[in-house]
Amino acid sequence: MIESIDVQNFGSYNGFVWAQNVVDQRGQVVSFRKLNILYGRNYSGKTTLSRIVQSIERGRLPEKYIGPKFRIKTANGVITDADVANTNLSVRVFNKDFVDFNLSFLRDSQGTVQTFAILGEQNAELLALIASVEAELGSVEERTGFRFEFSTNRQLLEKTKKEHEQLQTQLDQKLAEKANKPQSGIKHNPLFRDPNYDIRKIRLDIVSVLQAGFVPLDESAVGATIALLDESPMSDIGKSGAYRAGLHEIFSKAEDLVARQISPTTPIKELLENGELQSWVKAGIHHHRNHRSDCAFCGSHLPEDLWAKLDAHFSKESQILEEEIRKALQTVEAERLRILRHTNVQVTQFYPSLREGATVSLNEMTKARQLYVDQLEAISEALKARAGNIFKPSALSVKLDVDEAHAAALANFEAFIDAHNKKTNSIASDQLAARKKLRLLEVSKFVSDIGYQDSMLALEEKKQEVRTLEESQQRLTEVGKNTAKRLEDLRMQLRDERQGAQRVNSYLNHYFGNQTIRLDAIQDADSPNVYRFKILRGDEDAHNLSEGECSLIAFCYFLAKLDEIDTKGKELIIYIDDPISSLDSNHIFFVYGLIHKVLMSPLIDADGNQIRDAAGALKYPFVQLFISTHNLEFLKYLRRLPLGKKGERESFMVMRRDRSSVISLMPDHLRTYVTELNFLFGEVCVCADPGNIATHYQAFYGFGNNLRKFLEGYLFFKYPSESLDYDKRVHLFFDDGSVVEPLVQRMTNEFSHLGEFIDRGSVPIDGAEISALAKFVLTKLKASDQQQYVHFLDSVGIIDPIE
Repeated sequence: MIESIDVQNFGSYNGFVWAQNVVDQRGQVVSFRKLNILYGRNYSGKTTLSRIVQSIERGRLPEKYIGPKFRIKTANGVITDADVANTNLSVRVFNKDFVDFNLSFLRDSQGTVQTFAILGEQNAELLALIASVEAELGSVEERTGFRFEFSTNRQLLEKTKKEHEQLQTQLDQKLAEKANKPQSGIKHNPLFRDPNYDIRKIRLDIVSVLQAGFVPLDESAVGATIALLDESPMSDIGKSGAYRAGLHEIFSKAEDLVARQISPTTPIKELLENGELQSWVKAGIHHHRNHRSDCAFCGSHLPEDLWAKLDAHFSKESQILEEEIRKALQTVEAERLRILRHTNVQVTQFYPSLREGATVSLNEMTKARQLYVDQLEAISEALKARAGNIFKPSALSVKLDVDEAHAAALANFEAFIDAHNKKTNSIASDQLAARKKLRLLEVSKFVSDIGYQDSMLALEEKKQEVRTLEESQQRLTEVGKNTAKRLEDLRMQLRDERQGAQRVNSYLNHYFGNQTIRLDAIQDADSPNVYRFKILRGDEDAHNLSEGECSLIAFCYFLAKLDEIDTKGKELIIYIDDPISSLDSNHIFFVYGLIHKVLMSPLIDADGNQIRDAAGALKYPFVQLFISTHNLEFLKYLRRLPLGKKGERESFMVMRRDRSSVISLMPDHLRTYVTELNFLFGEVCVCADPGNIATHYQAFYGFGNNLRKFLEGYLFFKYPSESLDYDKRVHLFFDDGSVVEPLVQRMTNEFSHLGEFIDRGSVPIDGAEISALAKFVLTKLKASDQQQYVHFLDSVGIIDPIE
C-alpha cells in the first residue's frame, strides 16, 4: 500500500512535503488508508497526482515533464522517480491518459479501442490445471509456494548483501582513517610527504606488504632511515689523487746508504773512534776554512797542515755518501709531508648517514698513516746516524707491511668518499625509497593491528554467501518465469476478447440502461484468433458521441479491464481520477453505484463464500483505492461507500497554494456535510475572521466566487419566482438602506471576474474588506432566519464568527 507521497518537482507540485501538510488537529502525520477520497477543484493537481501513481503502472515517467522528482513511501519501502521501472506493485489508474491510450476512438474518429481478454467459458480441466499452477506459484502473504520461496531468498540475499556492505564499509572506514585522518593519517604525517595519499594508495601498499618475501624495515634501522630524510645535498669531497706507495723504494735506498762501506785516504784515528768528535770536526771545517787562522772554540792557532790532514781523512768517497744521505733525508721528509697531506678530510664533510662508518674508517686510516710515518722517521734517524758517523756502516730495520696496510686503509676511506659523492646524485631517490620503507613499515603494523587478513577472509566468506544466494535467485527467477509462462499458456487457452466486450456492455446496459451504445469484438478476416473492438450505436460506428457518453464508456471499459487475464487475481492499487467530469446528476449516481457494486463488494469463491485473508479480513478487488473528484455531489455519494473496519478510509483536499499544489486532510465540515451549499457557507464563515488569511488564503482569494454561488443557491430557495434574477434577489434580501447591497454586488461581480476588471488581478486582495463584508452577510442571514443560521453553523462545525 501507498502511505505518503513527497513531490519535489512534478507538474503543478513544487516542494510538497507530506509530513508538513497532511497532519491532524493534534499535529500527527496521517497516511493514506485502504480507501482514500480526494476532493479538489479543477486544475488543483488531482490528475497530476494520478500521473505520479500511473508512472508505477507503466514503469516509466510521463513525457513532457521537466525534471520530475518524487518519493512514494509504501508499506514495504520507498519508490522514487528513478525506481518506477523496478517495483512489484500492481497499479491500475483511470484518468485522461488511460482514455487517450486505450480509447483514442473517443477523441479521434480515426483512433482505435485497445482489445483486452478475460476468462472465457469455464473449462473444468483447464481451470483445475490453472489452480494447480497458481498453487505452485503460491503467495507471499500466505507464505506458500514459489513466490514465498523467491521472496524469502530475495530478502535473505538483500540482508546478506547489506551485511557484506557493512563489513566492507567498516574496513573501508578503517583504511580511510589510516590513510587521511587529520593529524594521525599517513597523508598528514610529515615523514611520508604525500598530500595525495588516500584509500586507493593504502590498498596498494597493503598488497605490497602482504606479498611473499616482503620484509619490513628493521626497527633498529628506523632512526638512521629517518635521519636520511633530514639530509640535504652536500658538496663533493675531493680526493688527493691516486695513492703511490713509496716506503719500499725509500727503504731500499736508505738501506744501501746506511750499510755502505767507505774508508778515509789517511784516517785520523781519534775521529774514527769518536763519531761525535768526527761530526763536530766536520761541521767546524765549514766555519773555519778560509775564514779563521785560530780555533773559534779554544782560540788556539790552527796548524798550516790541518786542512791537508782533514782532507785526507774526509775522502771524496765520504763526501759522495754524505751528499746521497742528504738527498735521501730530503726524500724521506717529502714522503712524510706527502702522506700527512694526502686525504686531509673531516668527518663533518660526510652525509650524516655515512659519518659513523666514515669515522671508523678515518681512525683506521689515521693509525695506518701514523705507522707509515713512524717507519719514515726510523729511516730518517738511521740516515742521520750514518751521516753523523760516515765511516761506520749499520743495518736498517723497518716494518715494510705498513705500506700495504696504509694503502688498504686509505682505499677503504676513499670508498666512503665515493659513497658520499654518489649520494649527492641519488639523495632524492634514496629519500623516496626511505619514505617508502617507513610507510610500508607503518602499513605493515596497521595491517597486523586491525586484523586485516581476518577481515578480508570474513568479507570473502560473506561474498561467497551472496554469490550462492544470487545463483539461487537466478535459478528461482528462471523457474518463476517458466511457471508463469505455463500459467499464461493455460490462461491463453481460456482467453476471449469477446468476453471483455460483453463485460463492458453488461456494465453499460445493466447499470445505465443504455441499449443503443455497445462495444463489439469484431473478428479479423485474415486472422481468426485476432479481434478488434469497435464502439457501435445500433449497428453503425458510433461517431459524434457526447462527452457524457464518452465518459460512461471509458469508465465501464476501465472497470471491465480489471478482470482481464493479466490483472485479475493481483493485489491491485486502483486510482480513479474524476470519472464524472461531464455527467449529469443521474449519471453521477450510476457511476457511484457501479463503484459500489464492482469495487466495494467482497470477493467470493466458486461456492459463493466470501474470501478472507490470513488475518480473517474480507478481501476486495483492491488492496487500496483512490477516488478523486471536483464534484461536491459525487463527493456526497462517495461518503456512503461501505468498507469493513473503522479507520480504513481517509479523506483529503487537493488545492493550489502559492506556486504549488498541496494535499491536506479534508475539513470536517466538508468531510461530514458535503453539499456544496454547506461548504460555501463554511468558506464565508472562514473569511469572517481576518486572522485566517495566513492559513486559509485560498478561501479569501475565492471569496467573490464562493459568495456569489452561495447567494445564488440560498436566495433561489428563498425567492423561487422565475421572474427574479440574481441581482433582484440580492436587492430584495439586502435592501435595508445600508451599504451592504452595493458591497455585495461589487464583491460578487468584480471579485469573481477578471475579464472586465483586469487591473484587480495585479494587486493583492484586501483581507479586511472581505472580512467586513463576510460579517455583514452572516449578520443578515442570522437576522433573516436565526434557526436556519444556527443549523448552518452546526452543519459545518463552526462557532458563530459574528458573536
